[in-house]
Formats: sequence, C-alpha cells, structure tokens
Amino acid sequence: SGGFRPGISGMAKAAVHKRMGRARRPTPRDLALTLIQEAEEKGIRLDERLREVQRRSGYGAEDRAFVRELVYGTVRWRGRIDTALATCLSGDPKDLPRPVRNVLRLGAYQILFMDRVPDWAAVNEAVEQTRRNGFEGFVKLVNAVLRVAARTAATDSQGGISAYEDADSLAEGESHPAWMVRRWTERWGLEAAVRVCRANNERSPLTLRVNRRLATMEIVEDALQEAGARVRRGSLWPGSLIVQGGPPITRLPGFREGWFSVQDQAASWMAQLMDVRPGDWVWDVCAGPGGKTVHLAERMDDAGFVLATDTHARRLAKVAGNARRMRLKSVYAVSADAASDVVRDFAFDAVLVDAPCSGLGVLRRHPEAKWNKEETDILRMSAVETRILRKASRAVRPGGSMLYCVCSNEDEETFQVVHAFEKSSEGGGFKRENLSATMPDGPDGPRRFIIEGGCYQVRPGDAASDGFFAARWRRKPSDESV
Repeated sequence: SGGFRPGISGMAKAAVHKRMGRARRPTPRDLALTLIQEAEEKGIRLDERLREVQRRSGYGAEDRAFVRELVYGTVRWRGRIDTALATCLSGDPKDLPRPVRNVLRLGAYQILFMDRVPDWAAVNEAVEQTRRNGFEGFVKLVNAVLRVAARTAATDSQGGISAYEDADSLAEGESHPAWMVRRWTERWGLEAAVRVCRANNERSPLTLRVNRRLATMEIVEDALQEAGARVRRGSLWPGSLIVQGGPPITRLPGFREGWFSVQDQAASWMAQLMDVRPGDWVWDVCAGPGGKTVHLAERMDDAGFVLATDTHARRLAKVAGNARRMRLKSVYAVSADAASDVVRDFAFDAVLVDAPCSGLGVLRRHPEAKWNKEETDILRMSAVETRILRKASRAVRPGGSMLYCVCSNEDEETFQVVHAFEKSSEGGGFKRENLSATMPDGPDGPRRFIIEGGCYQVRPGDAASDGFFAARWRRKPSDESV
C-alpha cells in the first residue's frame, strides 16, 4: 500500500473493457451447448431460438455456420451418439448430469461426424467445457470417454437398406425413437421407412418461393448468385429456389423488397389447391407465420379479402410482417380461433385449415421434435385437428371450399381426421373433391402424390421436400346452414 499506481487512460480502459467483453462472450461451442441443453430441458424450437441468439452473438458468417452445424447435428444424431457413448461408459449416458451428458454428445458429434474438427481438439474443448460448467469431478471421465470414442467408434453414418433387419436396428442406426420407426415400418414397410429416416437426417435446405407479382425467377436467381449463394430450381413446385450459402435470409437481395417467401415445395402447393380467384373472401384459420396466407393473397392478385387468424401473438405478428414485406393490402391479421365471434357472421368462399399437428413430416427442419414428442401426442393432436376442422367448416358459404392440411403423414392426423369430419354433423354438408384436378399433369409432376380419395400426400424422401398431407371439400349448394 502507498506505492505508486499508474493511472489508466480512457483509451486504455476502453481497450480493457473491450477485451473483457470478448472474453465474456460465449465461444461457438459454449453457445451450441446452451442451445442443446435448452432443446432437451425446455423443448424449445431450435430454429427460432437459434436465429434469436445468432443475432445477438456478434459472430461472423463462419462462426454462425459452425454453431448451426454443431446444434442441429448433435440433436439430429442424438440417438446414434448416445449408443456410441454407452459403449464407452460403464452406465447409461442419461444417468450423468445433463450438462456433462450434453458436453459428451457435442464432443462425440464432432468426432463422429465432422471431418473439419480434429479429434484432439474436440476432446480438449469438451474437457474445458466441463470445467467451465463447474463439473471438475467429471473432467477425467469426459476425457477418457471421448478418447475411447475417437479410437473405436465407426464413422460411417450410412449403409444399405440391407444393413437394417427391423425397426429397432433402423431406429438405432438412423437416430430415431423406436416407437416412431415401428409405426412407419408397420404402415409402409422397412424400405420406405429407411427413406423417411434418411430424409429426416438430411440438412434442411433454404427453400424460397418466388413472388411472381414482384419478381421473376431469373431476377431472383441472378441477384442471389451475385450475393454469393448457390441456387438451383425446385423439382416439385415450379416457383421454388433451393439456396445454399450466401448471407443470412434477411440480408439476401430481394428480401426487403418482397421478392420471395421461405416456403417448402410441398407446402407451396396449398394455395393452388385452394383454387382461389381475385375477389374471393378467404379465411386462413391457423395462419402463423403466414407463408400460405401471403401465397393465397398473391394468387388472388391482392384483390379480395384474406382473413388471417391465430391465437399466438408472436406468430400473428409474423403474418402481418410478411404481408407488409410482400406489399399485400388484402391480408388482415386478427387474433382469433376457429370458434371466435370474429368470424361468426362471415361466409367465406374458401377456408384453409392448416392445423397444428405432431409435425412428424418436418423432422429434418426440427430434429429436436424427435426427442420431444411422445406417441400419445399424435392421438391428442388428432382430436384437436378434428375439432378445429368442424368449427371452421361452419364459415364456408354454400358452394365454397375448405382445405385441410398438416405437415404430418400419420394416419391419425390424416385419414382419420378426414373420416371423422365427414361423419360429423358439419361434414354431412360437404363433399370431398379430387385434388388432381387442380394440379398439372405429367409423370414427374405433383399428381403422382394424389392418393386414395383424391387426397395429396408427400412423405419425406419422396421429392426432396417435407412430409405433407391435404384434403379438400366443397360445401353442397343445397346446404344453407351458414
């Protein structure tokens, strides 16, 4: 004490604080670990949470891509990883504290699936992560387990269909819950179930549907390529572009101008299947986040009335934001549900029921759902879907149409809902229509996905798209109950 202490200039202080700020910012692996933890513990939607934290992270494009790869890859292959870890442990990985378990999963993913990360780097970082999370007592275990995994675990994540003898071996090899794969093998057979599982494990591409009111395919393609993105045209929906690389979606050229929406090819057919025309009154019952809403308004040339309802404020805000970005004036976003007084006195030309569902057709986009879903959820959602469909049908005018769709291929959410509605008191006033009439012909066209009863069904792996199902009815002109 009492000695000389040199002062710190304002510039020096700023430099110190800047260095401290950088030190406090989580590393890409730490951020990935946090998201993996939340996906398991809180059941979050990874896509929304990842976008949120990436915006605040201050990372460059390379680090953002690295975080995304770590998070989605570790969650997607969690079952396969746990099997590999179990061979290196004396017990089940699930018996470990959650942070330690997820550090091991994250390290094992890098060892098993990422050539760009040396094994020694993955092991060392896992050891340091264990320390940073306050689990010093598990450092030796983490180090030993991952070193054994690096020496012994197989790195080939694929194999021929003959590699799988039954649903259980398929579930283990392709990292899916056993109950899920058993359903698919019983319904579609082992070979089809393999295709579905492998499609679910693919990296989900960014698929854009071009807004032809404001831009052409050629204009959007050229602009995206100039921005450094690789672009190819979709094979299922003629107005789709598959985009890889380039800047984030909100910084792509044409985003602010409304040249395109993010929409999967299978889902892009819904607006055409609605068969709407300029001047129609249309109700999109469960509209958020609004991809189908804006497509309906585009097909109507923004001439008519599109009521978009949802009960979730955040999703409804996205509907309104998408409509503004696409320069659409015919869309009205309102907080309401299928039983709301808001629609009681309306009679619509067309009603879209894009119902909440299990989401088992979009697992490549939401791999966390594989581990957050239970088989009982399917039956529970089936009852919800039937209830929404019955209530929404009351707002269809005589001669008007109603389209039901879900991003699921499960029988309880597809044909069982269709038949339950048709047997209900409301369904008696409707007749199901064959959707092939609103689709172009051709051996490789979408008509190949029209199945029994004129319904539309695409399974993952069938057309480089998500799984989807749709059915449409027309209200009998003689039914004047609206």
